[in-house]
Amino acid sequence: MEGYSWPREVVKIPLKNQPTIFQRLVLVGFRGSGKTTLGKELARLLNWNYLSTDEWIEARAGCSIADFVKREGWPPLRRIEGEAVRKLSDVCEAVIDCGGGVVEDSSNMETLVKNALVVWVDAAFEDIYNRLRRERNRPLLNAKDLRTDVAENYRRREPLYRRHAQVYVNTSENPLEECCRRILEELRSAGVQAG
Repeated sequence: MEGYSWPREVVKIPLKNQPTIFQRLVLVGFRGSGKTTLGKELARLLNWNYLSTDEWIEARAGCSIADFVKREGWPPLRRIEGEAVRKLSDVCEAVIDCGGGVVEDSSNMETLVKNALVVWVDAAFEDIYNRLRRERNRPLLNAKDLRTDVAENYRRREPLYRRHAQVYVNTSENPLEECCRRILEELRSAGVQAG
């Protein structure tokens, strides 16, 4: 991702409109950034539920996201994603792992931010690209080759991740334990106890 300066360490974005207490964690970020691994570990540490919008969509569609997109296209998938967001946003004591494009619909984010700590999970471009290259079950968004697809879509979504996030972690620059520690620190400062 030429021209983008990747942070060298976990960076906190100042909290905006902090609620009295956070009832859930919402993880946003590009596919392949490490949201699922981080989300499952955070849920374990907090003794909260781990919920995935992608898993909800696949259960609702009765097939993988890749198969659904091949058959129906992206707009119907985004409609189902909106349903998933509405269903999952009222759950308390949950870590919600969102699909990478959830930020592209402002109504999704309006729904998700209520009483939630929104964490932008990021990674270096080459790490994202290499992780996605190893996985065959993720459909391309709009380009014919993976490198171009990732670069173009990341560039478009990056300002949206930045706008909605209250905390930023980079899985390329920090181990899982450090990313978890910083997020849990934010929750504790808002009165949420781990485990």
